[in-house]
Amino acid sequence: MERKITGIILLVIIMTAGTITNAQIATDGWAFGFGGVYPKFVSITTTSVERSNNFGGYLSLRRDFTEHVSLRLKASYLKMKSLDYKNFSPPNWIHETTEALTADVDFIYNFVPCSFITPYALLGFGIINYDVNNAPTPSREGNHLDYQMNLGLGALWRINQDWGIRAEVNYKTVNDNGLEGNSELDETKGILGSNGDTYMTFGLGALYYFSQGKPSTLCGNLPNGVKEVIKEVPVKVEKIVVDTVYVKKKQYQRKIVLFGVNFEFDKATLRPESYPILEFVTKELKQYPDVRVEVLGYTDSIGPELYNIQLSKKRAETVKRFLVEHGIDANRIYVKGMGEANPVRSNATRIGRAFNRRIEFKIYGTKNISKN
Repeated sequence: MERKITGIILLVIIMTAGTITNAQIATDGWAFGFGGVYPKFVSITTTSVERSNNFGGYLSLRRDFTEHVSLRLKASYLKMKSLDYKNFSPPNWIHETTEALTADVDFIYNFVPCSFITPYALLGFGIINYDVNNAPTPSREGNHLDYQMNLGLGALWRINQDWGIRAEVNYKTVNDNGLEGNSELDETKGILGSNGDTYMTFGLGALYYFSQGKPSTLCGNLPNGVKEVIKEVPVKVEKIVVDTVYVKKKQYQRKIVLFGVNFEFDKATLRPESYPILEFVTKELKQYPDVRVEVLGYTDSIGPELYNIQLSKKRAETVKRFLVEHGIDANRIYVKGMGEANPVRSNATRIGRAFNRRIEFKIYGTKNISKN
């Protein structure tokens, strides 16, 4: 059965590896998890039975404190079987069933949090309430409450900013020797180094981040070009100026193309590489309070023209919202959706379309921006 579980996990990896991208990683967050579990006795007086009716499931609540450190509350239901053939002869072998509810607190360390495949290790402590049916030792029949220790290894595949797929294996030791219904032998085993029974779980499930903090500055999930820009801040304004036109009455108009301010496909959601560029623009605008900005959103030529105009306007409004949230007066900013108009490259190629999906600023004022 373990081979089947491993095969399923590998299949999921293969199927998702080609579609998963570098999801935006936050500095902290909250996530809800759910999935299935295959449990199996591994260190007990009797012998584990590998049957398809060994199964379970879990729900979890995870809190990420940093990119590396997390805390998880996890509740599980487990059903396992064992067979006592040591003390009984066929056909009188005793088949025992254990059903359990567990609640664990796990401390998680993420080894490579900035990768779309994030391996992690965990150490946990919890309680287990289990019910034994058809126990080889009559005194173990019925309901029992004990505590347990947990060691685990796992990996999280980030599908996008909100969703991930989690695969995990756990090795758990209960403080009692009767989890499988037989407590006759005195053995030293498990994490606790005691006479406690031990079992393993193989889990596969999903993780949904319903709340996240600021985008991580630790993770290297930005394109190479943006990484260099961050290292060189402050960036000279002239590096992104495309055209400057001075108009009458000593006013000026400066056109800036913000290549690198990107959005999720067919959405108005900013991608992580956009933040350092917009933060730099915000700092510049704060130095010149007389400046007014017209934010122009553009798309490529894919899709209906009217839809593209609406989408480009939503993207321009997203940029305005970012500037306002970072201290720029909303009355200084105007938005307009340009759709697929005024392409800067040919829409016949993938690279050309990437250039055409852009944000432009038209900056108006009575005093030119400093060139320092």
